Amino acid sequence: MIKINKDRATGLIVIGAGIFFTLLSLQLPPSRMPEDIGPKVFPIIACSIMILCGTGLIIQKTDEAKEGEKRKPFFSKLEWKRFLVLLGAYILYFVLLYTVGFIPATLIAMFIVSTLFSEGRKEAVWKRIVFSVIVTTFIYIAFYRGLGLRLPLGKFLRIDL
Repeated sequence: MIKINKDRATGLIVIGAGIFFTLLSLQLPPSRMPEDIGPKVFPIIACSIMILCGTGLIIQKTDEAKEGEKRKPFFSKLEWKRFLVLLGAYILYFVLLYTVGFIPATLIAMFIVSTLFSEGRKEAVWKRIVFSVIVTTFIYIAFYRGLGLRLPLGKFLRIDL
């Protein structure tokens, strides 16, 4: 019998998310431009990679605790806190993306995530701000200017460079 550990549980969640987002991607309308690959291709590729990685997490061998050894909890309190903060950041990003637009939402989300991952290290706030600006700029240039994709402008605050 396969025992569920942290890696296998994560793998199942990643596979489930990959399948869910693949189904959503398949509902995207086809491109109106001739010979354009359309908006479905990149999300489906990303979802396929998610499913592949999730499968890898499930089938990999893990070191099982020997009899009599105390098992570690699934998540420690710190890991739960970080998970919930990250989940909250993604939910906030989703809400901000459609209310204030891509640029401010991505700046805020990148700052929160970089703060979360720099926890325990003395990283200056200005470095996290600069990192957030650089990543947001790179993503904007790659998707909006490079690929010609429309990014959400937001309902309340419209910033389009």
